[in-house]
Amino acid sequence: MKSEGEAEDDERRGEGGGLFSHHPAPPPPLPSIGVKAVAVAPSSLIALLHRRYGSWGVCFTYATWFGINELIASGKSYSDSPAIHKACEFLLSKQLSNGGWKEGYLSCQNKVYSNLENSRAHLVNTSWTLLALIVAGQVENCSV
Repeated sequence: MKSEGEAEDDERRGEGGGLFSHHPAPPPPLPSIGVKAVAVAPSSLIALLHRRYGSWGVCFTYATWFGINELIASGKSYSDSPAIHKACEFLLSKQLSNGGWKEGYLSCQNKVYSNLENSRAHLVNTSWTLLALIVAGQVENCSV
């Protein structure tokens, strides 16, 4: 039988059926890696996913905004990144005659860009697209 002090120690460590016994032990610390590795590796993954799926896995305008942001953050630019260039050209090709964008929910389901059924631009899609074009330095190429 354990002494009272040993039982209290067990409870503090999560052993012995005490208050914290149902919580698992904390995971070991993650290994330290350089910042450069973190900044470069995702840009390769982003470019690979774009080539494989034609988008970055979510609806096109939203995901393209995030993809362009990540590529810019990793040191790429419109002039030296075919992925950013292609993404901007794609977004500009979907611009409506009224200056906005209106990607619909079926884009996610069907994995093909599709517009909403009405004739008006959608504020959120237009915002995501403009943010992507701004960070890529290409907003002057659209007419909003």
